[in-house]
Amino acid sequence: MFVFSNKSINICFTDKLHSIYPENFRQKKYSSKNLIKTEPLACLASKICSEAMLFLYQQHGDQGFAVSSIKQAKNIKPFIAKGDYIVTSAKNLAIGVVTADCVPLILFEPYKNVLAVVHAGWRGAAMGICQKALKTMAEEFGCSSFKNVSAFFGPSARSCCYEIKKDVLDKIMKFSFGKKTIKRRDNLYFFDNPLFISYQLQQMGINSIDFSYCVCTICSKNFCSHRRGDKKRNISIACLTT
Repeated sequence: MFVFSNKSINICFTDKLHSIYPENFRQKKYSSKNLIKTEPLACLASKICSEAMLFLYQQHGDQGFAVSSIKQAKNIKPFIAKGDYIVTSAKNLAIGVVTADCVPLILFEPYKNVLAVVHAGWRGAAMGICQKALKTMAEEFGCSSFKNVSAFFGPSARSCCYEIKKDVLDKIMKFSFGKKTIKRRDNLYFFDNPLFISYQLQQMGINSIDFSYCVCTICSKNFCSHRRGDKKRNISIACLTT
């Protein structure tokens, strides 16, 4: 488990020991308040000092939610409401995504005190989900400049292991920086989605990009990986504390 903390935010990226089956939470229809009473989420809530917790039913798309208060979060059903990013300015509301090779991305703007979590597979990344999350930060919470935003990448598949087929390659190569995110070995193509997203973020004006927690989920058996057949999902979660 990786934990990052400063005076404004707490971030946690879990490994297999604190992974979950999202479907179990979807079936039981927890509220954002009740989630923090269930394990392993209760353990995470205590680590990041949250009073409520919100996840979405991820779709590998480019839609998401803006949540301005814990009261508003109560009206969104965790693991049932559909979307792939959450943006909030609410203190002590933990927002998270679950992944097993896709990229968990956390964005933080310190001056407006706005936080976002993004679930970005290659489809979502190519659709521009990270840019859409940033635009939501601007439109809903007044983040007029992205140069102050910090980006944190969690455990996800990297080009050492993440083989892609020609249909995906063709989509990636349409981007001006696409070639830089592809490695070719023995006539096979391997994609670095975190690197791809980092180029998108740089185009939006973000320079503070942290790969410290971006371990490859395929070659590191400490993390859940869809490519390796895991059914459980790693948790990436963050919370504003001030």
